[in-house]
Amino acid sequence: TVGVNVPAGSSISYSFATQANLSSVGGYSFTSSTLLGGDGDTSNNMASSTVINFDCTTAANTANFPVGPDLGTVTESIINIPDSKVIADINVTINLFHSYVGDLQIKLVGPDNTEVILSDENGGSGSNYIDTVFDDDASVNISSGSAPFTGSFIPNGDLNDFNGLSSAGNWKLVITDNYDLDGGALLDWTIQICADNGLSIGDSLIDTGLVVIYKERDKYLIKLPTASINEDLKLTVMNALGQMIYLKTLKNETGQGYEYTLDMSNASSGVYFVRIGNNRAGNMKRIIVD
Repeated sequence: TVGVNVPAGSSISYSFATQANLSSVGGYSFTSSTLLGGDGDTSNNMASSTVINFDCTTAANTANFPVGPDLGTVTESIINIPDSKVIADINVTINLFHSYVGDLQIKLVGPDNTEVILSDENGGSGSNYIDTVFDDDASVNISSGSAPFTGSFIPNGDLNDFNGLSSAGNWKLVITDNYDLDGGALLDWTIQICADNGLSIGDSLIDTGLVVIYKERDKYLIKLPTASINEDLKLTVMNALGQMIYLKTLKNETGQGYEYTLDMSNASSGVYFVRIGNNRAGNMKRIIVD
């Protein structure tokens, strides 16, 4: 309890004597509310934010596999992930020797056979991928890089295609040598799979806000109207304990915003938080399931 009055249009800063322990993996909800007696407008009396300490699994395959040199040679390397998580982010790191990397197509194939092209005949006559990280959050596209590729790159495909899927099963790195003569070897590769983004979601993505319309039988129409954003966004649902219970990747298919019908008929009664956003900002609403 903060025992002060805050004038309209003003703000205060308050530091808690006891800090919150956010060391365990999971979500943490913070709520601030006013207690002004006789308030004429109670619609703006509460603000909520959630911080998620995300859970990541990293696994590697260090076996050495030949790549090429013959036309159409395909190299496959597998990493098995035993844990089932709802995927929110994937990064891939490879070390690969090849004397002409422009010959190569490299792709990641998920347990459900979803495929994402990491690099498609990039690098020309250059050699090697050295500690090359494929990360959708990187600043340089792999097509704009030069061999030897070292550092973080945005892949040719979209790793967000895996978001919302289960992590459990065999993940395959598939390398195709599309030309004769030059060859090499896959030295090792690593996959990192994260269950959620560990960032604050208190900042609004757009000012118009999220619209939640109750339909029937605990179904909700979730809408984020916007014509200014076209990137894929994530819809997440969290319970009152801050635990994520649902994740779905949404597209702005009409160009006028994001829309999804959320079925909460199998959820327990209680308070839930629905959010649409990216790993920088989002819009959130509270719903109550009877």
